[in-house]
Amino acid sequence: MIIYYLANLITQDEINDHKVLIIKILANELHTPQIKRLTGITFQGQPVYRAKIDKKNRLIFMRILHAGTPALLILSQNDHNYEELARTLSTTQALKIESLELDSAPVLSPSPTPEERFLPVTFYQEQVFFLDEDQQQATNCTAPLLLSGPPGAGKTLVIYDLLCNYVVNNAQQHRTRDELGQGQKILFISQSANLTRKIQQQYAQDREQDLHIDFLTWEQLLLPPNTEHTLLPKKAFADWLKNSFPQGNAEVIHYEMSLVAALGAEAYLKLGKRECYLFGKTKEQQKVINLLAQWRNHLQTKKWRDPLITEITVSGYGAIFCDESQNFSPIALACLVQAVRSSQQFFACLDPEQALSSWPYARNCLLNLLTKQFKNYHSFNLKKTWRCASKIAEVANHLMNTKHKLDGNQAKREYSVLESHLSSESGVVEIIHSKQLELLRPRGNLAETVIIVFTPLTVEERAKIQEATGSSNILTPAEAIGLDFNTVILWKPIASQRLLHKLTYKKNGLDLDEWKTLNQLYVAITRARHELFIYEPELNRFNQQLNLLFRNIHTAKNITEAAPDTDTENKRKWLEQVDYHIEKGQLDIATAILKNHLQFDEEAILARISPPALPTVEDAPKNEITPRPPKVFKVRNREKAVPESSKTAPKKQKPSLTQPKVKVQSSIELPELQRVRALEDFFESIVTSENQNIYFNKYMINKDSKIRTAFKDILIKKWGKIYHKQLFHSLFGNNLLYEFARYPESRFVLHRLFYHLNPVEQSILLKAMLPVINQDGSVIYDSPFLLFCESEDGCEHLKSFFEVNSELLHLLQMEHLDNPSPLQTQARTPLRILVKSCASHSLLEQFFSSPRLVQAMQQHHLYLGYEGKERMEHAPFFYLITYSTGVNILESIYKTNPALAQRTSAHPTLYFLDYLFRIIPRGSITNSSPFFLLCTRFNGRLFIYSWFLASLYHASKHNPSKIDFVNTFTALIPNKHSAFADTSCIHYLCIDEIGHQILSIIQKSFPAIINKFTTVLLTHAGLDVGKIGGTTAIQVLSATKTGISLINQWLSDSEEFACALTASDFAQSQNVEYLSLFDNLCKTDEGCAVLYQWLQFNPRLMEALTYENRVAINSLNNSAEGKRVFELLKENGVVDRVLIEVEPRHTFFKAKPSFFENLNAQGVADPENKEDCSAKSMPQ
Repeated sequence: MIIYYLANLITQDEINDHKVLIIKILANELHTPQIKRLTGITFQGQPVYRAKIDKKNRLIFMRILHAGTPALLILSQNDHNYEELARTLSTTQALKIESLELDSAPVLSPSPTPEERFLPVTFYQEQVFFLDEDQQQATNCTAPLLLSGPPGAGKTLVIYDLLCNYVVNNAQQHRTRDELGQGQKILFISQSANLTRKIQQQYAQDREQDLHIDFLTWEQLLLPPNTEHTLLPKKAFADWLKNSFPQGNAEVIHYEMSLVAALGAEAYLKLGKRECYLFGKTKEQQKVINLLAQWRNHLQTKKWRDPLITEITVSGYGAIFCDESQNFSPIALACLVQAVRSSQQFFACLDPEQALSSWPYARNCLLNLLTKQFKNYHSFNLKKTWRCASKIAEVANHLMNTKHKLDGNQAKREYSVLESHLSSESGVVEIIHSKQLELLRPRGNLAETVIIVFTPLTVEERAKIQEATGSSNILTPAEAIGLDFNTVILWKPIASQRLLHKLTYKKNGLDLDEWKTLNQLYVAITRARHELFIYEPELNRFNQQLNLLFRNIHTAKNITEAAPDTDTENKRKWLEQVDYHIEKGQLDIATAILKNHLQFDEEAILARISPPALPTVEDAPKNEITPRPPKVFKVRNREKAVPESSKTAPKKQKPSLTQPKVKVQSSIELPELQRVRALEDFFESIVTSENQNIYFNKYMINKDSKIRTAFKDILIKKWGKIYHKQLFHSLFGNNLLYEFARYPESRFVLHRLFYHLNPVEQSILLKAMLPVINQDGSVIYDSPFLLFCESEDGCEHLKSFFEVNSELLHLLQMEHLDNPSPLQTQARTPLRILVKSCASHSLLEQFFSSPRLVQAMQQHHLYLGYEGKERMEHAPFFYLITYSTGVNILESIYKTNPALAQRTSAHPTLYFLDYLFRIIPRGSITNSSPFFLLCTRFNGRLFIYSWFLASLYHASKHNPSKIDFVNTFTALIPNKHSAFADTSCIHYLCIDEIGHQILSIIQKSFPAIINKFTTVLLTHAGLDVGKIGGTTAIQVLSATKTGISLINQWLSDSEEFACALTASDFAQSQNVEYLSLFDNLCKTDEGCAVLYQWLQFNPRLMEALTYENRVAINSLNNSAEGKRVFELLKENGVVDRVLIEVEPRHTFFKAKPSFFENLNAQGVADPENKEDCSAKSMPQ
C-alpha cells in the first residue's frame, strides 16, 4: 500500500514507527475518541484528522483519492500544540509530498464516518493539490475535450491528471491501436519548455505503465534531429513584408496567413468578425492569400521553419494533450488536431483572456478545427482560481468585465466570472505612491516579488526601477506568463500605456491594440497570489482610468512587513527563476538576477547562462524515461568540474559556435572591483560615527560618481543608524544643499531624509530650496529647486514631497516658477524647464492644481518667448501644446483662469491664437505650426474646438501680429518628413466631426482659403503617415455625413474640384482603412446626391471604376438617390463592365455647364448652424 506524506513535517522513519497505528487507520479499526476531526484546522481548505499515538502525541492525517485509488496522506506528528500545527499547515511555502510503500498494509476501506470522505487530489512538482468539484468533473471528461478557465484554475493540473488517468485506463486499448497502425506514443505539448520539462519529471515519478510519452514544444516538433532547417529569425517576416506589402501590419498579416494555412482560403474568407483581423476587407484578405504562397516559397529557399506557417505531419501519436493552447499558432493547432483525427484523443486547455498575440481568435480557430475534424467535442469551464486571493480575483474579474463591456461583447466571455477558492477577505490590493514604494523595498530581494512593466525599458529606466524597488526581477506580462509570485508590483500601468489614457471615451468596441493592452494588464494582475500593489504616482491625473479598470481601490495606508523566506529557500527560488528565463531566452533578466541577487561574478554568470543543446524529438526506449540532462555549468560544481591539473593555470574556454554569445553589461575589472569594495568597507566604518556631517560634504557630493554611489549605498544600508537631524542641519551651511541638488545620488538621499522630517522641518527644507525673490522683485532662479526641476529623478522627488505634505504648495508663488522680465539673459526658470519634457508634466499638474497659483498666472508667463541672434526661446505655451499631457495642463489652466485665453489691451501681441498660427519649425520639420501639431491629435482638436471657435472670427478681423492664417491652414509638410509627409492641418481636421466643425468655421472666417482647397484636399498624405497614410483629405472627409455636407458646400462654391479630381483618386484607395471616395459617397443618400451631380458634371470619373467597386455599386439600389446613380452608371456601360466584367466602354456624357445647381434644394444640409459658432453647438 502506498502512503503519501509531507516530507517537510514528518520523516519516513517516524511513519515506520507508527506502522501499526497506520494499518489500523487503513483497516477502519479505530473510532472516536481514537480518531477525531480537528476543529478549526485545515490543510488547503480541507478538513484534517488526528489519531492518538499515546497520551501526548497525535498523528495528523487525511484520506485522499489519487488517480481513482483511495490512499492516506500523513501530514504531521503533533504533541497537542494545535496552534503551531494550524500555522504550519496554512503556510504559503511549498510543502513537499513524498511516498513510501508500507509493507503488509491493507487496501484502504471506505470510512464508516460519512464526513471522513476521500478527497480527490493530484500531485504536481512534489506538492499536493486538492481537486474542487469542477476539477473532479473535468478529470472525468472524455476526448475530444476543450478545457478552459482563468489563471490559477488548475488547467495544467487537470490536463496532467487527465494524462495520468488516460495512461492508467487506456493502456491496453492504446496498444491495440498501435497494432492497427494508429500510433502508440502519447504527446504532451506546451509552448513552455520549462513546463514540459517539469511535467516530464513529474511523470517519471508517477508513471505506472510503459507507454511512451513525448514532452515537447511546437518548435521542437518543427526541428527534429539532423534537420537542415532552422527556426525563422525574429524580424525576418517583417523585413520580407516591407518589400511585398509595405503598408501591411506585419503582426496582423502573419497571423492572418497562419489562419489561411490552417483553415484553407475558402474557409478563411467565410470567417466572421470575431474570427479574424481582416473581416469584411475582401481585398486585403485576398492579398493575404496571395502572400502566403510567396512566403512559403521564401521559407523553402531559406530553409526556415516558421512556427506560424510551416505545416508538418505529426505522426505516430494516439493521444495529444495540449496545454495553454491560446499560445499556439493556427497552423500548429491544425497539425496537432489532424494527427489524432482517427483516435479523436485530443485534450486541450486554454484561456483566451491571456492571449497576448492572437486576440480572441485562437479559441475560435480551435473550435473551427475541432468541428471540422471531429464534428462533436466536449467543452468544460473551470470557474475558480486557486492562485489568486479573493481581492486580487475581484480586481481581475472587474477588469475582464470592463474589457468585454467596452467591446460590446460581454456574452462572448469564456468564463462569466472569476472567483477565488480562498477566503473572501484574503489578499491585498492597494495603490501606492513613491513613499509607500520605498516601504516595499525590503521585498525587492525576495524571489517571490516581481515588478511588472508594460513597455520596453532602456538600461537607464531598468536601473531606476531597480533602485526604487530593490529588485532586478523586472518582467513584462509576456515574460511573466507561466510564473506567479506572492507579491506583484504593477509599475505605472496607466501612465506607461497611452492607449489606456483615452479608454474612458471608447464607445464603439476595442481595436486590436486596446484588446491586447487590457489582456496584458489581466495577465499582470493574475501573476499575484497574495499581494498586488499598483504604483501609479500620477493619481490625480489617472483617477478616472484607475476607477474604470481597477474599481475603487484605496490608496495604501500601512504596508505590512513581508514574511521572509530562509536564505536557502530564497536562493533556490531565485535559481529556479534563472533557469526559467534562460530556457525562455531571456538572458538579460537571468543575468540581472544572478548578478544582483545571487552575487555571481561574471565568469559564474557566463557559465550558468550557457544553454544546453535544444532537446530533440527522437524515439526513446519504451521502458525508459530519459529526463533532460542536468546543466554542466553550476557554480557549486565548478570546482569539481575542473581537473586538478588545470587549476594552476586555467584557460578560458572559447564559446561553442552553436551557442549564442552572451553580453554581460557593466563589466568591472578586478582592481576596480577591489577599489569599490575598499571604499565600501571604509564608508561602513565612518558612516555611523558621531561626526557624520563631516563626511557628507566630503563624499556625498564628490565629483567621482563611483564614490558618491558607494557612499549612498552604505548610507541606505545603515540608514537606521544615521543621525537624521544632524544631516538635516548640516545642509544649511557652506551651500551644501545646492551641492546636494546637483547629483542624482545626493538627491536620492535628500528624498530619503525628507520622510524623517516633521512638517515644520519639511517646510524649512523646501523654503531653502526655492529661488530667492529679491526686494526689487527680481528672482535668482539658480537654486536647488531649479536643479531638481532639471532632472527626471528630481521631478519625481519633488512630486513626492508635495504628495506627502500638500501644505507645501502654499509656500510656492508664481514668481518661484517664472518671472520672464530678464528673459534675454536668463531663460532657465522652473516653468520654462518643466514645460519642455513630458516626464515633468505631472509635477506641473501638481503645481497648477492650486487655484491660487493659476489665478496669479499672467499672459506673459504663457506666451512670451525670446528670439535673439544666437538663440531662440519659445514661449511655454508652444512646448505645452507639443504634448498631449501639456494640452491637458492648458485645458486645466484656462478653466481656472479664463482670462488667459483672451487678448488683453495691455499685451495685444501676447495671445494664444498668435502662437497657434505662426509657422514655427519643430526640429527639422518645416512648415509646421503649433496649430498643425494640435490638429494631428484628438485632444488637440478638442482643445482648438473648446477655446478657438468663438474667437476665430474676431482673430480674422483683428490681427495685430500679421499672422498669415490661410498659409498656416494649408501649408504642406515636405515629403522628406515621412511621419507627416504631404499633410496639412486640413488633412487632420477631416478625420472626425470635431475637425469638421473647425473646418466650417475656418471657411466662413477666411473665405480666401477656398482658392487653396483644391490643391490641399486632393493631395495624398505620405504612405507612412499614421492612420491617414495614402489618402486624400477629401477621401477622408467623405467617410462621414458631416464631411459630405462640407464637400457639397465647397463644391457649390468652386467647380474646380470637379475638374481637378483624377479618376483614380475618385475610384481607388491606397489605404486599407479607408474606402475610396466613390465607395464612401455610395453609402448615404446625401453622398449619392452629391455623386449624381458630380458624375453628370465630370463623367470621365467613371473610367476608373472597376470590379473592386462592385460592392458599392450594388448597394446603390438600396435608396432612391442611389438608384439614380445606378441608372447613370448603367447608361454609361459601367454596370455591365464592372459587374459582368465585359470590355470597358468609352461613351460618356458631355460635361454640363451648370454644376451642383440643385444640390441644396435636394436636402444636403450645411453642417454648421450659421447663427451659433460657439463650442455649445458641438453635439455630445
